[in-house]
Formats: sequence, C-alpha cells, structure tokens
Amino acid sequence: MKAVYTERHRSHDPQFFLVRGVVRRTTEQPERADRLLAGLAAGQHRLIEPIAFGQGPRARVHSPEYLSFLEGAWEAWSALGDAGPEMIANVHPVRTAATYPTHIVGRLGWHTADTGCPIGPGTFAAACAATDVAATAAQMVLDGDMRCAGRPAIMPIAISPAASASSTTARSLPRICG
Repeated sequence: MKAVYTERHRSHDPQFFLVRGVVRRTTEQPERADRLLAGLAAGQHRLIEPIAFGQGPRARVHSPEYLSFLEGAWEAWSALGDAGPEMIANVHPVRTAATYPTHIVGRLGWHTADTGCPIGPGTFAAACAATDVAATAAQMVLDGDMRCAGRPAIMPIAISPAASASSTTARSLPRICG
C-alpha cells in the first residue's frame, strides 16, 4: 500500500488548547504523524511525496477571505507588538457578510470556532502541505494508481494545521481498503 506523506506538517506545532478552563497541549502534534509512520513502516508501506497543487484545491474548499486570512495572519498578528506566541481568538464577531472584520483580532475570531485552534508561524505552510497530501491521494485514486483488490486504497498522512481552525481542512484520511 502507498501512503502520501510529507514532513512539512511539522511547521505547525501548537502548544495551547483549552479544555474545561484548563490549558493543555493539543493532540494535533507532529508526534501524531510519527506514530502513524511507525505503523506504516511496520506494514512495509511505501511513502509517496505529495504533488504541490498550489492554490487550486484549497480554493475549491475555502473562501477567498479565509485563504487570504490564513496566508497573512501570522505576519499581521506579529505586527501587533503585544501579541502572544500563538494566535488564539478572544472575540468571535457576528458572522454576516456585511460585518467581515478588518482587524486581525476580529478576523481571527471570525475564522476560528473556538480557543482550540491556535495558529502559529508555520500553520499556513502546514495547511498547504495537508491539502497537497489529500489532493495527491485523490489524484492517485482517480488515476487508478492506488488500488487494493480492485477498489481504491489510500492512506494519506497529514497533521492538519488548521484542522482546528477549519473543519474542512484535510486531516489524516482513513484507509479505504482493508
């Protein structure tokens, strides 16, 4: 079986996660992929590097506002001067089209559902990598390159950077055949 994988997911390594009022480390860690890789190695699966698909697959899933926000969020956040080491929303504006925030703090709250989706300096790069992993696996299925007993078989591995920031970002996808 082939598995689509990239090390680029490691650029997202969130430290903050709020659970019932207690700050904890989130489960969305690079070490999660290490455990999956150990299983792939034990099963003698072949790792495939993802294809860089560019903005296309992301634009099919996310709004232009979200993509623009995520691409420039860290730079805008860092420019505040008194911001923390990760982007965590403390306000969540009412979401109507006429009220899209102009300030980074408002846009952060607009695009994140809760405090469980910290964004760091490497989040956008990791989000792009996760999309490329999912798109590569999908392309391989369409091309007939990922088959098991005549059925599609995929096992893309990605730590979803903004998995917390967006429920539609590519996550570790399940193995289909098996």
